[in-house]
Amino acid sequence: MLFSRIALLIVLALASSVYAGGDVVSSLIPYAKSLGSLLPEHVTATAQGPEHVTFDHLFDVYRVFPDRVTILDTSDPKTYMGKHILGAHHVEVDFMEQTLPYLRHNYPIYVYGTLNTPKTEAVANIIAAAGFSNVYWISEHIITGWKGKTASSEAFYRISSDKLIANDRFKKMHIIDVRSPDEYAAKHIPNSVNMRNPEPQDYVWAKEMLFVGVEEEFAQNRCIIAGNRGAIGCFYLEGGFEAWKGPYVRS
Repeated sequence: MLFSRIALLIVLALASSVYAGGDVVSSLIPYAKSLGSLLPEHVTATAQGPEHVTFDHLFDVYRVFPDRVTILDTSDPKTYMGKHILGAHHVEVDFMEQTLPYLRHNYPIYVYGTLNTPKTEAVANIIAAAGFSNVYWISEHIITGWKGKTASSEAFYRISSDKLIANDRFKKMHIIDVRSPDEYAAKHIPNSVNMRNPEPQDYVWAKEMLFVGVEEEFAQNRCIIAGNRGAIGCFYLEGGFEAWKGPYVRS
């Protein structure tokens, strides 16, 4: 079984090399270790901690195995929403503890950002320290360095108070207020729940979700995290809670 899997990897990599050109050996390296490799020793990955590579290194792997690589984007939320590598997940260095359980040990992990190289390297170091192998970080800027497909995060919507109030739409949503407990107690949207850092078990997956913060950027960030974990129909309140024109209650 193992031999057949390795043979398949080699065939796919060779086919890709003929089509697009590239280094077949470098394409196979991230997978050799996770397969319990029987490949020659000089092809086997032996990385100690995260390795600094280029976007070309990632592209060589991504074009052959787009579904067997984990790509993490450390950009700020607005930059990520505007443009990111297709399939990349947004992460925050301050919330890596919550992110680690969702990473695959048997897939190579690539971390990139935009302008904050220390943050990108820090995320890669956290992942490697948690026991993951085949961790790579990239310091190039996506606009100039990446030649593959990109995407924008149209799944994460900025929505106004007026649109939420129309037809009582907000009443059908799972509303998560990410402000402090004191701010929430003073005034909040009816039927909302107060969770500063909600976890997947806190989501009501069957409903649209609305994140509300003091400022919209923090709520936007939590919305992106929920979307990366599989939530569909994530919204965040435009202008933060102070822009809310609908009913509210006090605790």
